[in-house]
Amino acid sequence: MTNQINAISAIAYRDITKYIKNPSRVLISLIFPVIFIVVLGGSFKANVQTPYDFMIFTFVGVLGQTIFQTVAQGIISLVQDREQDLTQEFFVAPIARVSILIGKIIGEGFVGFIQGLMILLIGLLIGVTYSFMDILIFIPIIILVTILGGAFGLLIISFADDSQNINRVFPLFIFPQFFLAGVFTPIKDLPLYLLIPSRLVPLTYVVDLFRNAFYRNTPEVKEFITIFPIWIDVLIIVVMIIVFMTYGTLAISKKERDR
Repeated sequence: MTNQINAISAIAYRDITKYIKNPSRVLISLIFPVIFIVVLGGSFKANVQTPYDFMIFTFVGVLGQTIFQTVAQGIISLVQDREQDLTQEFFVAPIARVSILIGKIIGEGFVGFIQGLMILLIGLLIGVTYSFMDILIFIPIIILVTILGGAFGLLIISFADDSQNINRVFPLFIFPQFFLAGVFTPIKDLPLYLLIPSRLVPLTYVVDLFRNAFYRNTPEVKEFITIFPIWIDVLIIVVMIIVFMTYGTLAISKKERDR
């Protein structure tokens, strides 16, 4: 047990250190959320009449999307590690394969958590207001979303064999979700051909969970923009975590054994 804990800590620490020592990654990871919030949110706010502030609506969606994407994108670095033989060294070490993946998810989850806190700070700078209680509620949600992002990353790399393939596959898995999940626009009412894929993608429940929490004290607004009760969002996210992580772990372990 001690060996497993040490392995998890070392792998997580490695990813956290890589993030801290890469200021360009930190900067770029903040530029895009700001662009989405200010440009898209500001444009919709100026041109679309709604019973709620569209800038804040976009801010909450981008908060969930950024955390989810950051962790998922960090997890797929396992493919690059494999090509550099670092992952192979992990998998031949006397530690459980699950410990390796847990360490990776914890490390990238910490990165996603920091990203979430920085976006909350950006929200204050652009005029979004929230209480200390809001922040306390957001913290467990952020943690849950980082785990889902990690599990989703494992699912993606289970379909890819090398970094070239993963660079092609990842955008196909992530970018359509921005629109299907309602990061920028409401998706409460959709035609059937959009409704089905919208309810299948994990980011839908991430965004809906954040909006349920943020607008919990304004039911007149929440009615227009949320899809499910908060407990359904949590339940579906937990189920997705179990399914994605189980399948991804088994598939990756098999690939390493066959390599």
